[in-house]
Amino acid sequence: DKSAQKTAIPPRDKSKVVAYRVPHNACVQIYDFKSKKARIVFGPELVMLGPDEQFTILNLSGEKPKVPNKIRAICLLMGPEFSSDIVTIESSDHARLSLRLSYNWHFE
Repeated sequence: DKSAQKTAIPPRDKSKVVAYRVPHNACVQIYDFKSKKARIVFGPELVMLGPDEQFTILNLSGEKPKVPNKIRAICLLMGPEFSSDIVTIESSDHARLSLRLSYNWHFE
């Protein structure tokens, strides 16, 4: 049972700034809810949140075949440069075909 394994999180010390070190080849989105604007920070970088800022939580797909909202993260890794998936298609005469797809990309 996962609920029994959770540890209690101590309350946040409001006199300390919330900071996060963004790793190399990664990025985070920070939303300022007072000005209603977002900013993106690319790593390596130390991010310190302002008083009206919060990290945007990302809900990402995972596994094969892809399952939505499998991964929750605040940091988006911009590598590796590939991904793969399994797609099952069905023809009009109900024949099924399972395809393994692999994707490669390059950010500029």
